[in-house]
Amino acid sequence: MKRWIVISNLAWLALVTQESPAHPPTGAANPAPTFAPPASTTVGPVVVTRSTAYRFQSTIVDDVYEVRVSVPEDYENDQKPRPVIYALDGQWDFSLLSDIVGKLAWEGSIPDAIVVGVTWADASFQPAAERTRDFTPVARANVPGSGGAANFLKVLEREVFPLVESNYRASNERVLTGESLGALFVCYALLERPDLFTGYVSSSATTDRGNEYFARRLKEVTPELLRDERAYFSVGALYDNETEVRGFVDALRSVVGQSPKIALDVVPGVGHTGNQTFAYLRGLLHAFERPRLPLSEHFLERYEGDYFEPAQPDVPDLTIEAGHGTLRIVEAGERWPEVFYAASPTEFYAQGTDADLSFHRTADGKLAFTLNLGRTLYEQVRR
Repeated sequence: MKRWIVISNLAWLALVTQESPAHPPTGAANPAPTFAPPASTTVGPVVVTRSTAYRFQSTIVDDVYEVRVSVPEDYENDQKPRPVIYALDGQWDFSLLSDIVGKLAWEGSIPDAIVVGVTWADASFQPAAERTRDFTPVARANVPGSGGAANFLKVLEREVFPLVESNYRASNERVLTGESLGALFVCYALLERPDLFTGYVSSSATTDRGNEYFARRLKEVTPELLRDERAYFSVGALYDNETEVRGFVDALRSVVGQSPKIALDVVPGVGHTGNQTFAYLRGLLHAFERPRLPLSEHFLERYEGDYFEPAQPDVPDLTIEAGHGTLRIVEAGERWPEVFYAASPTEFYAQGTDADLSFHRTADGKLAFTLNLGRTLYEQVRR
């Protein structure tokens, strides 16, 4: 369990020096070396690891939908239900979201979640037409086929959710993500059915395409209806629809109040699509943000002391220290870098690394902790 690993800097100094070759005469050719390509075999398309695709003919919308599902790496290691992250425009964003979720979950910043990409699979699939139909809440005469968001929301609730939840251990924690028109639908779902999702991630939403609906709906919803929802909005600082998104967020805050559960970022140096990766990364951190309980020093002192592992006497003792509303671990006089924040009176976590600490009583009443360190569990009892 020793945390401190010294890596010698000498490895970086083992440089092989050689005399530089003479410069070729001025004007002399210096052809690049040529290499024959190795023998290779075409093995097929690259696919997202641990993923499966399903198709169904909707009975709500006259179209065929494809649902792409990827499960976390440790999905088969236990039977616990997992949160589900729904990616609209799955034809583009399923692989992107799967990669981002894998990175964030690996370091413990978000739970190990199932990722579901929703897209279309009809033979006549045209993204512009299907997106306009399914993602816009208002029908406009100059935009043929628009205004079908209400029906698509029913597709998610009545067809996609049952498909996913009958085949996978899905919890009732759902996060909806979308970009551009997809982000417009995210805003619509937040106001229309806040009971369906617990988190919302909106990247560069084209909110002007739903102004009529938003103006009406924001007068109908109550603060209580939206108070528990975590909503994240992001736009690029370059050539993006910042004014429209700011207007929507301001109107939302006028209903809910200045809640930390509603967040807006304007990302410098990028535009409408360049903002997307940042939006999904920051948005998922926001959607799954864990609480930091302001526990008093007096309360935290109950956990201080030296702990050991009775079954393995060779395992080093660890010491728990309290300070500044957090817990720290000390091993052999050296303090670990992790700072543990309180998610509950007995559960603590380190941000940005996969480390969790929870306290309990043993059968004979002794105080003990369980340390999850890089997905390995350690149990120690206080001396």
